[in-house]
Amino acid sequence: MDNHIIHIFIYKHMKIGILIIATNSYLPLGIRFIKKFIHHYKGKCSINFHFISDDNPMDYLPDNVNIKWIKQNHNSWLNATNSKFNNILSLDSNDDYLYYFDADTNIDKDFTEDWFIGDLVGGEHYGNKTSMLNSKPYDRNPKSKCYIPEDTELEQIYYYGAFFGGKLENVINFCKILKSNQDEDKK
Repeated sequence: MDNHIIHIFIYKHMKIGILIIATNSYLPLGIRFIKKFIHHYKGKCSINFHFISDDNPMDYLPDNVNIKWIKQNHNSWLNATNSKFNNILSLDSNDDYLYYFDADTNIDKDFTEDWFIGDLVGGEHYGNKTSMLNSKPYDRNPKSKCYIPEDTELEQIYYYGAFFGGKLENVINFCKILKSNQDEDKK
């Protein structure tokens, strides 16, 4: 069988989950994100949106969108941001891959799943090789679980918190570690 045909067959049977947290004033941004994602996505995978919001997005989206609305309230954007790992861990997902996007993410070019499919992926921050070249805004407090010393010999790549994902089991394990670290730091 031709590799191109195998590639299309595999992708047609793959399920990709997209999680968006769009509470409070982020609701219109989350709806805009889904509409732009649908418009620009030219791939073959089945896309399932998991939409966390205090208001039902269904009235603002086309009927053919595969979306699961999860009702949730947040007092602030900070509370919403800090809940993303817990929200991922509480999802009832049977997706093969799961990706988190901030609700205000903008998409303005056509793309396929080849752009983001991977075991565990993230987006390198645009300032990583420019404005933050000599000073990354890492936590330099040695008591923090996310402490990174200034003098580390390891490569320091600064990733967006606005996008990450990968194979479902890898994302779950990633979020368990980050949630545990968050809980420890809150103590």
